[in-house]
Amino acid sequence: MNRGSTGLAIAVLGALLLCATPTGAQEAGSGSAAGRDARRPRIGLALSGGAARGFAHVGVLQAIEEAGVPIDVIAGTSMGSVIGGLYAAGLSTNELLDVAARVDWDRVFNDAPDRRNLPIERKVEEGRTAFSLPIVAGRPRLPSGIIEGQRISQVLTGLTWRVHPVRDFTKLPVPFAAVATDAETGEAVVLDRGFLPQAMRASLAIPSVFAPVEIDGRYLIDGGIVRNLPTPEVAALGADIIICSDVTRPLATADSLRTLVDILTQTMAYRTVERRDADAELCDVMIRPDIQGIESADFARALEIIARGRSAADTVLAELADLGLVGVVTPAAAADEDPWAERARIVEVRVKGLERSSETSVLRSLGLTVPADLGVRQVNDAVSRVYDTGMFESVSYRLDAPEGAPGAGERILVLEVEDHGRSWVGAGYRYEARYKASILATAAVRNLLLRGSTLLADLRLGEQTRASAEYQKRWGLGVAPLFALQAEYKRSPFDLYVDGSRVTEPRVTVQHIKGFLGLGIGYAVEVGAAVKFEGVEADEADQIAGWNSGDHTYFTLAGLVKVDTRDRLAFPRSGVQVLGRAEWVDGSLSRSGDGFSQYQVSVDAAVPISRKVSLLGGVVAGTTQGSDVPPPYLFFIGGANPFYLYPDRQFSFAGQRVMEGRGHHVQLLDVDLQWEVLPNLFAIGRWNTAALPAEWRFDASDFITGFGIGAGATSRLGSAKLMLTGGSDADAERLEIDVGFLF
Repeated sequence: MNRGSTGLAIAVLGALLLCATPTGAQEAGSGSAAGRDARRPRIGLALSGGAARGFAHVGVLQAIEEAGVPIDVIAGTSMGSVIGGLYAAGLSTNELLDVAARVDWDRVFNDAPDRRNLPIERKVEEGRTAFSLPIVAGRPRLPSGIIEGQRISQVLTGLTWRVHPVRDFTKLPVPFAAVATDAETGEAVVLDRGFLPQAMRASLAIPSVFAPVEIDGRYLIDGGIVRNLPTPEVAALGADIIICSDVTRPLATADSLRTLVDILTQTMAYRTVERRDADAELCDVMIRPDIQGIESADFARALEIIARGRSAADTVLAELADLGLVGVVTPAAAADEDPWAERARIVEVRVKGLERSSETSVLRSLGLTVPADLGVRQVNDAVSRVYDTGMFESVSYRLDAPEGAPGAGERILVLEVEDHGRSWVGAGYRYEARYKASILATAAVRNLLLRGSTLLADLRLGEQTRASAEYQKRWGLGVAPLFALQAEYKRSPFDLYVDGSRVTEPRVTVQHIKGFLGLGIGYAVEVGAAVKFEGVEADEADQIAGWNSGDHTYFTLAGLVKVDTRDRLAFPRSGVQVLGRAEWVDGSLSRSGDGFSQYQVSVDAAVPISRKVSLLGGVVAGTTQGSDVPPPYLFFIGGANPFYLYPDRQFSFAGQRVMEGRGHHVQLLDVDLQWEVLPNLFAIGRWNTAALPAEWRFDASDFITGFGIGAGATSRLGSAKLMLTGGSDADAERLEIDVGFLF
């Protein structure tokens, strides 16, 4: 007798018994094992892997629940383990819908730090590279996955607070097992005990995308490699009847195999589909949602995919009724809770895995005061702050019950860190209208000489050349001493204009050694003083009056105030960036012996008007006192997009070409309207006005205006901006493009 016939016989017998049972003895709630009528068959649910297609399982669960079909046990693979594990932990289908709709999946599958969690001295590292490789034992190496999985682990951990102390998954509200693959042996590994979020994370560790998860000395990857439809695991949990929800992508047809990627994907799918077909023979009821046109990464289509799952489940209700499974339990009232609203009484924080860092520094970054009643978002944000310091490869957490459970509902927050620091080497690219293509090679090395330090090295190649190395050390967060030592070389053409025409472009070379000592205040503020020894060599430019060519050597002293709270570098939606600088320059070592001083205040702000629209504004005021001013210390304006070789003194200005305006003084006002038409796709409108007077004054006749309209986009491959600009002093409208990363 085959599996289906056996299941049918059991179902008929169970139905007869149920008919003989008094109504008051039948289940009135969920189909969990607790309180289940032992005389009816146990119903199990097998959920396949399928990445974003796995959202269809939520719709399947909805339809099954509403039909009064009990679910006694669940097993899942990959995305099926996530949906199944969360449901087994007690999340309702409404809560699963909420998770699918509200989670920022682009963010979840990207471990890049939140820019606002970076100390201000480290914000320069963000948003400059197309890819990076970890540095291990002093050498770059290929990572075990594109992403470590930090964010997805935090999401799964936050959604399962209510069952953190449960180590035996058969003791969950619905008994559960996840399936992973042993990366060493290729064997299927059944995860039915341990820490539930870790088990789900291991089951969905797609090779080359997510790093493997180590559990009990085994490196585990996506279970779909060996068992994408976990029917044997459902049977092992004691199921008599198995309902299967399968979103495995079918093998492609010959006419669709057109590219190398198509062929590679097909060859990898052979074993998965073959094994799936064998495991499907254990299914008594098969539900196969329509996944036509749904790609693995279509997480933004979650609600559509859920609807497809529900529709597919509705088509098998008659089959479930024939098995006597419909109406067995009374559907529970639809729960309408916020899955992120869970709270716990945290009475203690413990940190495990420390090697190089101190517990004090971790707790300071965590920023939580206990005992306290804390919510999921509070704890997840705190854990993100620890991870974003860059001093740990990963940071995970769990809520343990105190030994002896001295207080009902009390929990201990246990952080586990991999304390090796995230040292890395990476590369970025950029193409823009004036300087064409540039590439950046950059590296950050943690804990060199001093614990908690960073060595940041840059090499920019292109028409603008830059090489620098900066060593930073900050003693804690809050208000803490901050030290930096930098050596830098840069060489760039300077475009010089007369009456709107570029007449020459002399090269200027700058070399300096700079030391900074001050205070870091929180994540956003830096205050201190810098001393610098600088050499400047400028080519001749006889056509330009006042051009200070030749070799110069300077010693400078500067007072600096910096503030940076922007949420992102490209197309910020909110936050401010402030620079206050007073610099005194001693030219006694140069040929002329003259010196000068310079003062500057610049403020850039982004203010959200609505969820999609932000108002951006900028104000700059700068003045120079003295005549012997080398070219890099002049103020320059021009170009629709900023460039960062001389970031303190060169400002973007629509209506002027790059560096078209220059002077000893600058006054600038900029207003932009930014509309995110679609996710990561922007429409931009801009107006600006500026003056570069020969002497410091405010006179309306000195000002020129400019405007720009355009579009922009961001992705993991960088940002792109296309702007049509013009202005009162422009000879014609111009189209300007900037593609890549901002460095």
